[in-house]
Amino acid sequence: MRFGQASVLNDAFEFKPALKGMGKDVMLFAVPPSGIKSVFIGYKATEESVQQLKSTVTVNTELSHVTFHKAILNDDGAIDILPES
Repeated sequence: MRFGQASVLNDAFEFKPALKGMGKDVMLFAVPPSGIKSVFIGYKATEESVQQLKSTVTVNTELSHVTFHKAILNDDGAIDILPES
C-alpha cells in the first residue's frame, strides 16, 4: 500500500495531513509516554528553550522517568553528549 507524501497515521489508524517543516514533511504519531526514555538537546538550543522543554516534561507525571542529555560543541568541532541536570 502506498500513501501520499503529506499523510500520517492518527490514533484511529486513519491517515491525516502532515505538517510541513523546513521543506520536508513532518510525520506526527501518538507516542505513549513510556516510549520516551531520554530527550537530547542540541548544542544550538537556547537556555530559554531548554527551560521550556524541561518544564513541559517535568509537569507531566507520566514522563517522570525521562532523562535529559545536552550536546556540547567542542573547539575542534567534535560534539560531546553529556547528562543534563
